[in-house]
Amino acid sequence: MRCHRLIPLWLPALLAAGASDLHATPFVTSRPGGLTLTGPAVVHPASQYLNPAVLGLLPGHHVYLDGTLELSHGAIARRPIDAATGEPTSGGAGRPSPEEQLLAPYPTFFFGAASDLGLDSVVVGLAVHNPMGAHVSFLRGANAGRFDPASQGPLRYHATDLTAFHVFVTPAAAIKLLDQLSLGISFSYVFGLMDLGFVRDAALDGGQHRQASEYTALDDCGGGRACGYEADAAAEGVRVRGTSNAVAFSVGLAARPHRRLTLGAAYHSPVIGLSGQGLSARGSAWIRRATSTYDNARSGGLAAPRACTDGSSPPCRELEGRGTVNYALPDMVTLGGTLQATRSLLLALQLRWINYSRHDQLDVRLTGAELRHEPEVPERVVHYRGFRGVFAAEVGASYRATARLELQGGVLVESAAVPSELVTPLAIDAFKVDLLLAARLRLWAGLSVQLGYNLVAMPPIDVDRSAFRPAIMVECVDRGLDMDLEVCQAASRGQGLPSAAGRYQLLQHRLGLGLAYDVD
Repeated sequence: MRCHRLIPLWLPALLAAGASDLHATPFVTSRPGGLTLTGPAVVHPASQYLNPAVLGLLPGHHVYLDGTLELSHGAIARRPIDAATGEPTSGGAGRPSPEEQLLAPYPTFFFGAASDLGLDSVVVGLAVHNPMGAHVSFLRGANAGRFDPASQGPLRYHATDLTAFHVFVTPAAAIKLLDQLSLGISFSYVFGLMDLGFVRDAALDGGQHRQASEYTALDDCGGGRACGYEADAAAEGVRVRGTSNAVAFSVGLAARPHRRLTLGAAYHSPVIGLSGQGLSARGSAWIRRATSTYDNARSGGLAAPRACTDGSSPPCRELEGRGTVNYALPDMVTLGGTLQATRSLLLALQLRWINYSRHDQLDVRLTGAELRHEPEVPERVVHYRGFRGVFAAEVGASYRATARLELQGGVLVESAAVPSELVTPLAIDAFKVDLLLAARLRLWAGLSVQLGYNLVAMPPIDVDRSAFRPAIMVECVDRGLDMDLEVCQAASRGQGLPSAAGRYQLLQHRLGLGLAYDVD
């Protein structure tokens, strides 16, 4: 049998009929402090994530809590696929791909507290929040944990579902170097949760023609039937669930060279796993074999060395083991300034660079005795991401309309982290315009309430030439898995997935409610 597990194959998956859940990646939310005006030079408890040094310009005692509900909606119309070549077709020929409607809520929160402890030189703070995460679900069927791979939609090969949730617990401190100059440092403990389901096209493992040592290929789905590309009989379901523990830090400066002008800058480290690398979400793995693999193994008289976990006769149809998803989260640089133009009007500017190029793949490892039963499943499955750095700029303003009412607004523009040829239902991204409107009402005794609305819009994305081509994997297999060949290197990166060509549309709304208590 060809040793496919020796090279990265691919991480497959996604799309189902009806309304589906979507919170688009990239991971970092554009409003990490909630729906209020924040920035590396905006003196507010919610700004301590963007720049811990702003705490040094925040005397007294402050508590801020924000809850935001995001609603994403849009549609995906995948191009029809030719089952003989795996390539998109034109004119409606090929396997049909009905348009998928996307609709889902996604919550974020921010809790921040700051106090000068009655001291002149130090201000401390604490933040608990989830600034990085993603949620996608296109599952069909009621059993979300152990799904039927053959009943999932046509883009199941990029993900049936993904939940990536990261909670940051961040103590911070700002030291006043001079009267109006502060150095800020923060340290974060990061708890991560990863739940990933996807479908593999098992027919690609055997190349064009099945050999005696193989269990499925493009020309054999069992019973004398050819598979072709994206056959339901060759759909193999995979789910990996795990958690991770990691750390991060940030360092920044905040200065007030003039009583009306505040400047700030900060660097945020990447999230670093306890092993010293990126994040490793370790937990359980589940496999449901493709019908073609299972039937061909049974007809060949193959028997497993022990009873199957699911109670079925050997070879096992469902397998359980251990799984790990390795991935990276970005580092970030923020710069900004505020100008108190009048007694009532504050103007704010911030620039942000997010180094998404670190996030180049989702690397899935599958281990355990059951997973090594014949027919074996790959030990490593890779989904190529190919993200790139993002630049963002925001102009905002805060206007005190009355002694108790403050109005805020902001316009943020952000470049795309995902090149159009790498857009998939798992990563929908383009140039974005982000609008914020908020109102803060002071109630009594330092207590205030804030309401905010945020709209994130991007133009439709037409992917005509996807960077994912299943023929890449087939050609690599047929040429002996020679890693010196460019086609095998592309397969190793995880580009041997079915095409994601199509039209993508996405719009995001956020509604936020915040409460603040300030004692100056």
